Amino acid sequence: MTSRGRSGVDFKAVPWNQAFTSILRNQGLTYEPNPWDGGIIRVMSMEDQERDLKRKANEVSADQWKQLTTIVIPIEYGKPKDIADNLKDFLTKDKDGKQIGSIKVDEHSNSLIVSALRQDLDQIDVHY
Repeated sequence: MTSRGRSGVDFKAVPWNQAFTSILRNQGLTYEPNPWDGGIIRVMSMEDQERDLKRKANEVSADQWKQLTTIVIPIEYGKPKDIADNLKDFLTKDKDGKQIGSIKVDEHSNSLIVSALRQDLDQIDVHY
């Protein structure tokens, strides 16, 4: 979507970046600096920026799931189901509040199967 129009402005003693941002917002636009691309500034609509942010957030979530470590914790004393319910609070949550990883009960072996980020396993104090 492109729009054409004229904007008349009269800025005095205003830094260029504040003037630039003001003009963009007046037109319903925003910008994103990209220092890795020769310092080029990308101008976009607010909707495009929101779509980019959602895409990046999903990529981060996918990367977090790839970083899971799975371990089996044998339970000698206690009920694995009760312990699993208590340990779920230690799992990191994503931006939507969904737990990253899982804690499952294997009743046959009286153990827990924990898939979690290493930092969560450290919090649980599991030696892997």
